Amino acid sequence: MGLLYDDLTICNFDHVYIPQTNLLALPHTWIECEDIEHTNGYCEQDSFRLIAERLHQRRHPGGITFVGNGNYHYVSRTLLQEVDRPFTLILLDNHTDMMTNVPQHFLSCGSWVVDALLHLPLLRHVILIGTRSDLAAQIDPHFSSYITVFTSQQLRETNINTFISSILSSIHTDTVYISIDKDVLSPEEVETNWDQGVMTLAQLQAIVKALIHCSAKIYGVDICGELPVSPLDVFHQDKQMSIRKNEKVNLEILQTIYS
Repeated sequence: MGLLYDDLTICNFDHVYIPQTNLLALPHTWIECEDIEHTNGYCEQDSFRLIAERLHQRRHPGGITFVGNGNYHYVSRTLLQEVDRPFTLILLDNHTDMMTNVPQHFLSCGSWVVDALLHLPLLRHVILIGTRSDLAAQIDPHFSSYITVFTSQQLRETNINTFISSILSSIHTDTVYISIDKDVLSPEEVETNWDQGVMTLAQLQAIVKALIHCSAKIYGVDICGELPVSPLDVFHQDKQMSIRKNEKVNLEILQTIYS
């Protein structure tokens, strides 16, 4: 049934979107986060609260949010706490983001799903898609009843239409939230700062399109997995090509959502 709101938000932690001029040409809300300390990979509670306050400046909750590179994927946890009805989190990610050994008073890009399950009662279920089989096997059994996993191995071995049908049949709430880490894609499709999966862009688009047009309402979508950049990258052709590939994937995902 589409998004409740189609507003576009871009978070700036480390300038990764500055070179993506075609993306920035789209109407959007810019959330400045570069000045917030202690956010790279691990986020302190005070920093997390400040990020949440700035995100609340958006005109509407929901919509589509570009988060940055994968080290900031925990921002999804902030966005999930805005959902005001029972929902399912659909996470396309090469990793589970369900680490349980993170130091107290920190939220990390590898632990935010566990934190959401523990503290957001409206989050009823999590569907992991494209996740490494070995990492899926390490999920704490305490959470097994709240998790459905469709691994990268299943993706390789299953017809994509059957794969998508199984995903849709696992949704048992009227509302879903979609979080996409582009490291779920194969290195041939895009380059990120984490180890990557096997999914093709066409497969990701097919999954997202099916979710957008399913019977559940899409509360919001967030996207991360950018390649970190530096001012010197303007002089490196290979890095520029990687940035262009990332931007192309971002625009393709947006086109799929809005189609």
